[in-house]
Amino acid sequence: MRDSLFHYEFTWAVADGDVGRVMEVLKVWLFTFAGSGSSKYTNELLELSAGFIYEFPEELQKAIMNNWLCNFSGNQGSWMPMDLMQEHHIRDLKDKSQHRDQDFEGEFFKKILSRNTRSFAQVRSTMNQALHLKDLSGRHGEAKHLSTRRKLLSTLEAQRIHVLVPGRDYGWKAQDDLMAGKQAMATKVSNFVKRPSSSHNSVTQLETSQNDETLEESNNGQNENEGLPIIAGAPPVVIDGQLVFDYEEEDAAFDQVYEEVHIN
Repeated sequence: MRDSLFHYEFTWAVADGDVGRVMEVLKVWLFTFAGSGSSKYTNELLELSAGFIYEFPEELQKAIMNNWLCNFSGNQGSWMPMDLMQEHHIRDLKDKSQHRDQDFEGEFFKKILSRNTRSFAQVRSTMNQALHLKDLSGRHGEAKHLSTRRKLLSTLEAQRIHVLVPGRDYGWKAQDDLMAGKQAMATKVSNFVKRPSSSHNSVTQLETSQNDETLEESNNGQNENEGLPIIAGAPPVVIDGQLVFDYEEEDAAFDQVYEEVHIN
């Protein structure tokens, strides 16, 4: 429950465009990743933390924080991560290449499509509005997930998940990754500091460290979702003080998301 609340706070902070709140959650996740065996994420956050604390000048810190999120619509509560924006653009380009049998290295893709990806994504919504076809968008309705949610709620109620039952034991106990990370952090930081060593055996040390991390992730059942496709879904938005998740767009224009969710 605690981890879910941290994730909810992170998601809300992103949608609200509050980078400060995002960074506060990242501080907690640094320990959570360390405790869960996700060494790659742990090292990424350690690198980021070291940069902000010891290396980055103030202007660079401001530049990084001001370029983590973007808001195409200008609507309050409609911010999204820059990397998710990039995934949307990549998806659109891949879709166009499949339909037009074009090469990514071609001049048309490099000089025309790639530079105007967002504008082309807006063409459909603009045409629909001009022809009064707005209701024919590709938005998924609530009914798609209603049956699954009903089954989930029924199971939760039958098993009394949210009811305190003295003596109840499921036969296993979930690891507290946050506390485990707190205990392991001293070792993690020590290994992290040793990684950029300039000594003659630094390469060997780095390879050994990477092998140890791979073994650790394997033992913990963690592989950082290696090989799984990246799904660029529509980002959550904050509307009227509520964080809204329940919508998906097949080919969403970013500045249309707020309006469609607000209407529905």
